[in-house]
Amino acid sequence: LDNLLWQPVSTYLDGVETVLISPDSSLAKFPFATLPGKKSGTYLIEDFAIAVIPVPQSIPELVDRKNKLQAIPQSLLLMGDVDYQAVARTSSKSKDSNLPRDAERGRFPFSFPPLAATGPEVHEIQTRFKQQFSQGSTLLLEKSTATEEAFRHDAPRHRWIHLSTHGFFSESIVEDVYSTVSSSDSPSLVKHHPLLTAPEGLMSGLAFAGVDDVNRSYEDDGVLCAMEVAASDLSNVELVVMSACQSGLGQTLSGEGVLGLQRAFQVAGAGSTISSLWPVSDQASRLLMNRFYRNLWAQKMTKLAALREAQLWML
Repeated sequence: LDNLLWQPVSTYLDGVETVLISPDSSLAKFPFATLPGKKSGTYLIEDFAIAVIPVPQSIPELVDRKNKLQAIPQSLLLMGDVDYQAVARTSSKSKDSNLPRDAERGRFPFSFPPLAATGPEVHEIQTRFKQQFSQGSTLLLEKSTATEEAFRHDAPRHRWIHLSTHGFFSESIVEDVYSTVSSSDSPSLVKHHPLLTAPEGLMSGLAFAGVDDVNRSYEDDGVLCAMEVAASDLSNVELVVMSACQSGLGQTLSGEGVLGLQRAFQVAGAGSTISSLWPVSDQASRLLMNRFYRNLWAQKMTKLAALREAQLWML
């Protein structure tokens, strides 16, 4: 893969520190940062800072929006420690005590076990934010309050959004719900974009409170799919962090790259996103995210530099 993908362009990168990649087709699901580095036993991320730009034509717009976002007051929305059985639960007994310590944020497109490390993760990030921005505001939604409906209401009101939960990518889910969504007459689905008109917009999503309730309603079914994200207005959001499995996956569409959550947040107007291509350790995510925000807010690094340093620190 290194010979096919990287070596043909590597000779043109002398003196380069940052690489922007706009992939299409299956390459949109490939983590370029994991290619071999210049030295034996290293990764490419050790040589370059690498960012994915799904739509390169949007770069001028993103640059223009940077000044606008800087003027937006500091505010943070956190969602984590989600109670996936919130609505259905009829007793005070919890499954938390049976949670394996190596639970992963993903792999469960239809049933979602609790994630023990997401609670401490969002609380630590909230504390770090308050220390750095004493005049800023935070909203922490956890347990039964971390609902899909709450995201719709509160996400557009915040500059930073951190979502610690299960993510999923499943092609089979479309067969069950596409007919319901495609018949919706919601006025929010007027944007002309493949994510809003094709079944690909339903294949990826994030799980929120009540998702395991068999009696959940369609309006708040506990699953925030890419189609629903794309129909939102997140133009005042600088960064969305999806501390969740497979949140970078989606269905490939010729000329559009991957139609998934990452693209959905871009369509909705968010400045940047951080997502994952694979199932990730619950505890490792907590460590990585805490380090990332330390770099971003306390060390004043750029978003890309902050994430890369955190990844190198984990290595």
